[in-house]
Amino acid sequence: MNSYLLAFKSGFGFLSTIPVGISMEGIDELMKKIYFYPIVGAVLGLLIGAVAYIGQVVFPGSVLAALIMGFIYYITGFNHLDGVTDIGDGFMAHGSFEKKSRP
Repeated sequence: MNSYLLAFKSGFGFLSTIPVGISMEGIDELMKKIYFYPIVGAVLGLLIGAVAYIGQVVFPGSVLAALIMGFIYYITGFNHLDGVTDIGDGFMAHGSFEKKSRP
């Protein structure tokens, strides 16, 4: 498989729950071509935007907002929500800088 296609496919496997198949070889290629991250993110954003655009015809605004948030978390596997909570943990940690920055 072409290394660019493998990296692109692995980007979807790593950053979403879309079942494209993922391997260590693919992850290695993705790390070599890290510039695919924003491209994969843009494609995922367009997918979510398309669902929102179609959904606005069927659902009222408040229901659509809840459904889109659920869809985002479903597609991304809660990775973004986990990152937000990690940032909150970092802000709320008590003690010295060394204690806060320790893994």
